[in-house]
Amino acid sequence: EMDRERIIAAHEDEIEEVMAQRDRATGELAQLEEKLNDLQYAFDQSEAFKLNEYPVLTHENAILQKKCTILKQRCHELTEKTMTWEEAYKQQGNDLVQHSIEISRLKSQLLAATGQHPTGGYRYQTPQVRGQNRSAETM
Repeated sequence: EMDRERIIAAHEDEIEEVMAQRDRATGELAQLEEKLNDLQYAFDQSEAFKLNEYPVLTHENAILQKKCTILKQRCHELTEKTMTWEEAYKQQGNDLVQHSIEISRLKSQLLAATGQHPTGGYRYQTPQVRGQNRSAETM
């Protein structure tokens, strides 16, 4: 009878162990089913995205790429135009300096020819006798 009680106790222990394993397996199965449901939902969402939003986003992307290409082209054109203007302004600046120098030179010549002093006054000229001037011309 002692063997029998020991065997029953051992079987009861085994039954408890199997039941605990079954409970753990049931819990793990529930967790796996929940994960599977989450993955299925995510998959369904990605499929819906592919069907609904992906074509829209692809179209918008193509439009933005065209706009970007146009913008790059216009930036390049404006850069070239800016460089051309910069060169023209430099040349105009150089021309302005040259014209200023030429104006100053011509002004000095005009003042020298009219007998005016460059500061706006007249230069002092020594008076000449009329006879002296004619004798120099006849010589």
